[in-house]
Amino acid sequence: MPGLQNSVKTLDYLGNIGGTDRGDSLRLSKSAQSLLKLAGLLIETASDNLEASKHVSTGNTISSMKVVNADLKAPVMSVDIQILKTYKFIDQGVKGTRGGAGKYAFKNEWAGKKMRAAIEKWLRTRSKRAKTYPSKYRPYSTKTQGKGGIEQKDVGIKKKVDAAKSMKSLAWAVSVAIKRKGIPRTLFFTKAIKETQKKAKKVLGEGLKLDIIESIK
Repeated sequence: MPGLQNSVKTLDYLGNIGGTDRGDSLRLSKSAQSLLKLAGLLIETASDNLEASKHVSTGNTISSMKVVNADLKAPVMSVDIQILKTYKFIDQGVKGTRGGAGKYAFKNEWAGKKMRAAIEKWLRTRSKRAKTYPSKYRPYSTKTQGKGGIEQKDVGIKKKVDAAKSMKSLAWAVSVAIKRKGIPRTLFFTKAIKETQKKAKKVLGEGLKLDIIESIK
């Protein structure tokens, strides 16, 4: 994954920015570094959860996750996590028109342009090409000259299918199927937040301890 989301080492180096004085000679560079590390761990955990759920299609949700708006000025520090707004549907699930369960729900089975385009992109990235199948017809009878009277002949006619139209049709069919069956809940981000919260006290505590030690040298 590009950017900051899976590189804790990179996040560690970023911890040096924003290390400022509180006015009492205590510098918070290590604390800032710890906060950035936690943000990175959150994204890594969320990405791992999503991949483990086997619901990664285009990979856009994973690649969209980045650490942004880092405000590392003491005494209050904060960072934001950027992610596609559609993450909530994958996280909480969407109930289909004919089954499934989730916090959200599809209102109808109409597959809009954006959805069809996204599915078509997914199909292409997986190198799934529409296949052409020979159409099967029953043998037909034809009269022949000479002895034998009637002769049976098998005829197989192969349809010529336009690849582009076939892909669009397949994307439409998949989109409708998703609308009907819904999107299963993964809780990939919800679980990542809980896991990160468990580690927050220890990680931030270690950073603060190092800052205190550094300030009294």
